[in-house]
Amino acid sequence: MTLFYWLNRESYRAHPMPHQLEGFKLANRIGMPTNRLIITILIAAVLGSISCFWSILHVGYKLGMESKLYRTTWFAREGYSILASRFTQPADVSYVDPLFMGIGFVFTIIVMLFRSKFLWWPLHPVGYAVSGWWIIGRLWFPLLISTVLKWLILRFGGVKSYRNLVPFFQGLILGDFIVGSSWSILGILLGRPTYVFWGG
Repeated sequence: MTLFYWLNRESYRAHPMPHQLEGFKLANRIGMPTNRLIITILIAAVLGSISCFWSILHVGYKLGMESKLYRTTWFAREGYSILASRFTQPADVSYVDPLFMGIGFVFTIIVMLFRSKFLWWPLHPVGYAVSGWWIIGRLWFPLLISTVLKWLILRFGGVKSYRNLVPFFQGLILGDFIVGSSWSILGILLGRPTYVFWGG
């Protein structure tokens, strides 16, 4: 079970499934055969895994794993340290944890049903699923602003105004990615640290 620790811990941003799903949707739109895309994804997964393992070892030996790449060491350490603590200090069976998991499951189903039935319902089931993620502590205020803006637009402008403004807000998101990646590329070209506006 320790091998699956990072699937639901902190790796939502790096999970390949959303990108693969988008790829299948795009392939469907342009009429690309699904078999070809599956083979491409499998080849990319194998090459990506090998190149990732090699690059971590190469840079770790070159710069020092603990001095420059300390995050890669605690990624490996965290899951197994929890497993070791459970073996060395076993805890009693908890009946409260499954109870609250069941309550969370029922709550998520209710939110999903309300979301599909009522246009005005503001909560999304994904919000509950990712609420325990550490990064939400940094994103809660921008998410609150966007939720209030969406509510105001729908309340006073209606669905038509909302649909007309969607490209504007998508442009803001795209601009954020372009500016962030431009700073990273500039830092690589100059060989020095540049402005980092995201402290993840």
